[in-house]
Amino acid sequence: MFARYIIVVVKTFTAQGVPDDDEIAIRGDALREAPNFNTEDTSIPKIEKTSPLTADQLEHFYHKIADLRKDLLDIEKSKDGLEGQELDNVAEKIFQLDAGIKFITEYFSEAIHKKVGLREQGTITFELLWTLFRPGILVYKKNLLGEGCLHRVQRCRYVKTKPPWYYIEASFISFDGEDYGYIHEYDFRIPQFPGQRPISSLPLYPFEFHADREEEEKRLIERAERAFVLNDRVMHRYLYEYKGHALCRAPESRNPIPKYSSIPIARGLFTTEQKLLYSPVLYGFSFGDRIWGAFSVLRLKEVQWKPEIIEFLSIPPVNKDFLRSVVQANATKQDNFDDIVQDKGKSLIGLFTGPPGVGKTLTAEVMAEIAERPFATTAQKALDSALDLGSRWNAVVLLDEADVFSPNTTTKT
Repeated sequence: MFARYIIVVVKTFTAQGVPDDDEIAIRGDALREAPNFNTEDTSIPKIEKTSPLTADQLEHFYHKIADLRKDLLDIEKSKDGLEGQELDNVAEKIFQLDAGIKFITEYFSEAIHKKVGLREQGTITFELLWTLFRPGILVYKKNLLGEGCLHRVQRCRYVKTKPPWYYIEASFISFDGEDYGYIHEYDFRIPQFPGQRPISSLPLYPFEFHADREEEEKRLIERAERAFVLNDRVMHRYLYEYKGHALCRAPESRNPIPKYSSIPIARGLFTTEQKLLYSPVLYGFSFGDRIWGAFSVLRLKEVQWKPEIIEFLSIPPVNKDFLRSVVQANATKQDNFDDIVQDKGKSLIGLFTGPPGVGKTLTAEVMAEIAERPFATTAQKALDSALDLGSRWNAVVLLDEADVFSPNTTTKT
């Protein structure tokens, strides 16, 4: 019955006779299979000939009007010189794409009219958020450190709870210590709000509405390139100069480094867009806070080592010279040095004894400064973890009150 129709709209009603959602089906093969109609980066299921459009597919149809116009122009150019059946086939494609464009323009005329008016004011209503967000666009938001970052929208929809909210799932690019890849972050929510609201005041909004887009793009690219350099360096040589917040704490039970949910990206092959999508943080361990977390790329700097603090030790000069020589010799030891027993003899262990306040902890700190290594302290319950980290980071580990680690022994006479 509807074989010749390109688009079929079925009006539906509730049992009480109240108009319900329309059922819309796209029957035209040429329209459904237009080159730019179904793109690889969209999460919307492929539109089938015999199935009504879902709400997501209908919004997808609306957002594709510009792509359909481009496809229509390309097809119209291709008909020159054709004749017979080939010309008829192209004419059918032109007819179907033109029908699709006209349908979008007429069916969504009210939404388009309202959106244009609001866009001129830089505002949006909750009911028209769907016209603002679509899969594939870049959205801008501030992270917990107040720094701007971009995400690419994967999917978005209304959630009909009480009160309702608008859900957006988006992705960005990060580094897990070995590889780069896309991270899918979800649960961006925009709660229902009354009336109009400035687009730039939303928790996240399309990057095209950023007031200083070109300058922000430059900053994001420079930040990504700085992160790439830091990722290829020995990270324990970098610390944040604590002015404001630089560390996003991770819960003790959760790994702060997100896991990939797509194919990793090859090093050195980043496009401009991928640089824009790169994470504003690096993941690492804070020796001062003794936690894993995310650190602002822009607030990391070289460590300023202070070997001169050895002068604050209240020990004879000859002992200071001995301590300095031993530490420097160990710090510059070749990796191929080994003892008869595998991995034995590669560490320098010091045992400091004396009453509180004589400088035992300061001596360990001096060793770290001379060796230019991170300084970590530990407690009994964290001994295994601390020693493992010390090995991985090539660090100076302080076992404060080390006698608690020794088993109780008795001397028999």
